Amino acid sequence: AVSQDGRALDHVSPEQKADKEVVLAAVSQDWKALQYAPEALRADKEVVLAAISQDGRALQLASEELQESGDRLFEEYPEACKTCIEENIKRFINEAKNGNKDLFNKIISSKGQCYFQDDPR
Repeated sequence: AVSQDGRALDHVSPEQKADKEVVLAAVSQDWKALQYAPEALRADKEVVLAAISQDGRALQLASEELQESGDRLFEEYPEACKTCIEENIKRFINEAKNGNKDLFNKIISSKGQCYFQDDPR
């Protein structure tokens, strides 16, 4: 079920939520499913990177420790950042066109860090 609808993770048993493979399937289908994962898996780099590869905002749903080490996370796994930028390039352009120059400039000057500060939920 979670491989077809990642947000179905919210409705599975606690045992299934604790299963890394189930959570990976969910976040690979929908990055927002990370919010339903237990803290231990929101601290798991592989799980978080699977979500971030879809949308950089997923970093906001990761454990505090991974959020705080976001720069190092992208340095360790530059491919996740590259994928994130590719997925969000339209959003970057729209932010600039819509006059949000501060966010656009922050993104451009962030040396490849590709997460946002708005609420992803």
